[in-house]
Amino acid sequence: MLSKARLILLAFLETPHFGVLSDHAFLQNNLYSDLMKLVNPLFLMLVFHGVNARAEADLFVNQVDLPTGGTEIVVENRNFGSVSAVMWADAENTYSNTSLPTRFVIKPSEKRVAFVLSPQDRTKPSRFKVYVSTMFGDAYAEHNPKAKYRFPFANGITTRVTQSFGDMGSHKAMKTPHAVDFAMPTGTPVVAAREGVVVAVKNDSSEGGNDISFINKGNYVYIQHDDGTVAKYLHLSKGNSPVYTGMKVSEGEKIGYSGNTGFSSSPHLHFEIFKPIYTASSILEGESLPVHFTSGLSVFRAKTGNIVSSEIAKTKNNF
Repeated sequence: MLSKARLILLAFLETPHFGVLSDHAFLQNNLYSDLMKLVNPLFLMLVFHGVNARAEADLFVNQVDLPTGGTEIVVENRNFGSVSAVMWADAENTYSNTSLPTRFVIKPSEKRVAFVLSPQDRTKPSRFKVYVSTMFGDAYAEHNPKAKYRFPFANGITTRVTQSFGDMGSHKAMKTPHAVDFAMPTGTPVVAAREGVVVAVKNDSSEGGNDISFINKGNYVYIQHDDGTVAKYLHLSKGNSPVYTGMKVSEGEKIGYSGNTGFSSSPHLHFEIFKPIYTASSILEGESLPVHFTSGLSVFRAKTGNIVSSEIAKTKNNF
């Protein structure tokens, strides 16, 4: 059985030394950069057929010196979707104007002051590191559990559900109990199950297999919905995705083709709706959300072993 794997990458902004410039200002030397790209923690996610890397939601952080002393930590979201974030500092002889860690959701193109760091004793050296954990989506999103989604593949296609709700397999072990795996040949058209904005695309890999060395080789599309939730479409084939970040897609619009890229033992589509959640450890994790599919006049939750079609329901497992 595959065990849960997690890799945390904590980027930081550091001023190696703070000394005395005057009674009201910091002396700052050898800053890494006025504008640094902070990379979120990267979680490795198990699915039924393997493990997948999470798409990164990068934020840009700028350090702004204040004339009265102290340093503003300014955050900017240059993504096309909302990003949930947790920020905190590891500091010596330094205090924050707000309680840390601080948690917030930052909208596309939004820029804000996360917190202000100031020296406690200006006669002594001060030092700090700033950490961030990020994830696409709105941690405060209120997902309607009865919201309806179409099947994420083209009309006329019939496929088998290989893992879904309530299973005792890897989805449950990885705290993604509502994710759904659809077995399908490579090249099957994949469509948006719900309208939204594309926030992440990986489309350059042709590699895949049942080995951990393929962990970062999986192609994907992430679509953020208007309620702040995000849909994942994983294991897509190379070079066939017609979408790009920032593109608005309609329900049923083609976003790519199924494949077997990444850590995967057989061709399939991994589909999941999630929103970020804040944890006691200050690291964001994804909360898997329940999905009800519509097909024809039927509305139901697909179960493992079901044969399903995007036009006519082949099962009567109504919720």
